Amino acid sequence: MFKSKKPSVKRMQKLRLSDYWKSTEQIRMIRAHIEQEMAEGSKCLMVTSPEESKDRSLIVSKLSMAFAEQGKKVLLVDANVRSPSLHYWFQVDNLYGWTTALLMNQTPDLYIQDTFQPRLSLLTAGHLTQKPSRVWISDKIKEWVQEMRQDFDLILFETPPLLSVADPQILMNHCDGVILVACSNQSKREEIALTKHTIDRANKPTVGVILQTG
Repeated sequence: MFKSKKPSVKRMQKLRLSDYWKSTEQIRMIRAHIEQEMAEGSKCLMVTSPEESKDRSLIVSKLSMAFAEQGKKVLLVDANVRSPSLHYWFQVDNLYGWTTALLMNQTPDLYIQDTFQPRLSLLTAGHLTQKPSRVWISDKIKEWVQEMRQDFDLILFETPPLLSVADPQILMNHCDGVILVACSNQSKREEIALTKHTIDRANKPTVGVILQTG
């Protein structure tokens, strides 16, 4: 389990590994731990939390950069369609993305964007104007994930809190493992335990727990 200080962020801006945290090395340590815990052949991970966290998207953004920095071809997907934020960190457009392709029955390749970090691509959530439940069609998501596995070394999905809506529980079925982000002064012990139980019940490994302090 790794502990981190919360970043003090006054406004969203272009993200760099050297920004915000003394954590450049800390993020790399977390990356190394996750690599050790991943089963052979695993390449699709979901990043979630027991409760809503404004820092989860920052953490997964920096983690994706750390993997890309190592030479992996990484795809970061904003699956938090009810409250997307990854496009802010990378300063890209969010008009089209994950939800667009699902609702239009199109390939996600059409909406994957390059970022300022070499070898790191981003699939934003897209502008969702219809009911989010229409997006979460398990068979279509399974097809998508299989397609993206062929093109990337690692896929990271950022999702809403696991217990808040059905979205991440549907997506988790198609991932190889889960990274859990918790906050020491916000996450309740009971919520963390229930979240971990939900992951275990889905027969998915928890490959990392990132505990924020302060």
